[in-house]
Amino acid sequence: ERVDEALQREVAEETGLPVTVLRVAGAAESEMAERKIAYLILEAVAGTDEVVLSDEHDQFLWVTPEELADIELSSQFCSFARAYARNLLQPEY
Repeated sequence: ERVDEALQREVAEETGLPVTVLRVAGAAESEMAERKIAYLILEAVAGTDEVVLSDEHDQFLWVTPEELADIELSSQFCSFARAYARNLLQPEY
């Protein structure tokens, strides 16, 4: 399964949202005692805003670029989220 197909499948399973992958937006990593984990972060657009969460989840949150840098995320994603939000607010031309 290609990574974009896996993302589409997982997002649909967990949220009911159909998504179209736009691009690789970045990467992040974390370290555990016995391994390093790499995360590939993809940018996608949802085909609807009607979320239907799977039984594994009990809430979700839509945020604006301004809010993205201030929400609580796992530590390995904080610097990426800040830079991504900054780029959305002040794109390089």
